[in-house]
Amino acid sequence: MKIKIYKEKAYIYPLGIVTHKDGFHISAVSSSASLFLLLYHRNEEEFCEKIEFPKEYRVGNVWFMSISCDKVDEIEELFRMEYNLSDGVAAFPDPYGKSYSGRDSYKKAEQLYNIKRSPIILSDFDWGADKPIGRDFNETIIYKMSVRGFTKSPSSKSVHKGTFTAIVDEDKLNFLKKLGVNAIELLPSQEFEELMFESSYKAKQGIEATGKINYWGYTKAYHFAPKASFCTKKNRNPSLEFKKMVKKLHEHGIEIIPEFYFTTDMSEEYILSVLRYWHIEYHIDGAHIVGRNLSANIAKDPYLSNMKLIAQFWEGDISSKKNFVALCNDNFQNEMRRVLKGDEAMLESLIRNISYQDKNIVKVNYIADIKGFSLWDLVSYDIKHNEQNGENNKDGTDNNFSWNCGIEGATRKKQVLSLRHRQLRNASILLFLSKGVPMLTSSDEVGQSKLGNNNTYCQDNELSWFNWKLLKKNEQIYKWFCFIIDFRRKHPVFYSREAVRNMDYLACGMPDVSYHGTKIWKLELEPYKRQLGILYCGKYAKKEDEGFDNDFYVMYNMHWEEHEFDLPRLKNNLAWYVCIDTSLEENYGFYEEGLEPPLGNNLSYKLKARSIAVLKSKEK
Repeated sequence: MKIKIYKEKAYIYPLGIVTHKDGFHISAVSSSASLFLLLYHRNEEEFCEKIEFPKEYRVGNVWFMSISCDKVDEIEELFRMEYNLSDGVAAFPDPYGKSYSGRDSYKKAEQLYNIKRSPIILSDFDWGADKPIGRDFNETIIYKMSVRGFTKSPSSKSVHKGTFTAIVDEDKLNFLKKLGVNAIELLPSQEFEELMFESSYKAKQGIEATGKINYWGYTKAYHFAPKASFCTKKNRNPSLEFKKMVKKLHEHGIEIIPEFYFTTDMSEEYILSVLRYWHIEYHIDGAHIVGRNLSANIAKDPYLSNMKLIAQFWEGDISSKKNFVALCNDNFQNEMRRVLKGDEAMLESLIRNISYQDKNIVKVNYIADIKGFSLWDLVSYDIKHNEQNGENNKDGTDNNFSWNCGIEGATRKKQVLSLRHRQLRNASILLFLSKGVPMLTSSDEVGQSKLGNNNTYCQDNELSWFNWKLLKKNEQIYKWFCFIIDFRRKHPVFYSREAVRNMDYLACGMPDVSYHGTKIWKLELEPYKRQLGILYCGKYAKKEDEGFDNDFYVMYNMHWEEHEFDLPRLKNNLAWYVCIDTSLEENYGFYEEGLEPPLGNNLSYKLKARSIAVLKSKEK
């Protein structure tokens, strides 16, 4: 093969490879005295071409050149090749590679000896009319999952278990759509090293690693490449498979928000290049940045103007991006867990978390996450049980703010189980009836337990994988989540982007939102009080049909005793109807739209211990 090398202003191209009709431009980073491009025929171990970067084609530590071929058959051969780099001593992968071979199998030690190689060209893909959905943050409901964990269990009955493809299997798509979520957050799904060896362990070629598995993916990664072992085995093509998944999700109105793990030593320029690439190349709708705070400079990048960005903390002024920037940290989780278990002096926290909406930034709320108890374990365990992790139960947080409802772990006692189910419903109401973006962690909607393990970072097994048998066993829980998500979607009075003012600024006779104790218009915030009533006026929120929303009265009794709540008076043609009462065993405590029972002329409502009730005003 005859290869020509040109400068041709190759330095103007981004790092990595950019193809053109006769060849490609490449820009690579290296501090070595020399740098070589190694070309390989696919499935061959030895390189067939070794091309030195001309030293005059170097700016700082960036080397660049443009290569091409004259003959059509040589160009075609070139585009079928793979590449990596060498400093003259050892070969190494291009960190800006867009895909990698030799990474097909999950948790195989022999892969450590494979020098990662990247294809010269990615497969063409017809996006058609597809583009990022661009849904408003306030209308978003996030479902957080592991690509591998969602379908890896034999119970998933997926053909290609643990892959991007399996996520968009017809039955899995129907499951997600019925649940009502409209955005998927993926745990890191870029090319990361899942093998974690003990310092004393030396991997031997051909032997499966006995060290821990980095199941979550929060480690060093090649950020430009989808993870190859999350793809189907036959004709692995990570780039193509990820794109097919995105396009299919978009066809069903579901956004895709991958997580990216960046360390504090990674530059803003690098982070921007990653996010721009994924937004343009893979049509992702957003990104959740883990491992470091984000700068307002990233939020203001023009390439990312319509892309959702989520971070734990933001540095700088992000007010110009308020519709597409979100804050995601543990404050909501920790405080609402304390509300749920009935801690003292939590009513002000309850009000703030339910009603607060920053004018400049959206908050992402969760009450259970992968880094902590599952939702079912939150109401089943007082302490963590991480013995399986092999760290003498010293790993994972001790600040769980959980309550086991009287018995630690699994039980058959009906009274305890009934209370746990009630607390689960209470927790989900705290989540889905609060201002902000609710995020549900995969498998919580079927009540899956991790046996008290609150740090399953190394558990690549049935403990972490979604148990699809629970969809039938715990059908009531799944139906409940379908209901509460749909309930939130239908009633914007709970999630309107407008900040709560607690005043009658429309002069309609009622404030937008008002707070009460067991007595109307008498808010009681004493430390020992655990009762709260919130009145929502529907005239401050427009529904999808452009009509006004209903008025709602939500009563929170987080006390261990029954309390009677006075009810707000309604106009003569209106009456209160019961939408939800988590204390009720019948129908799992909820009533579908149009089937809500009326309260008649009752002026008060007795609410049992540790329960939440939601009343809706309708015409008699």
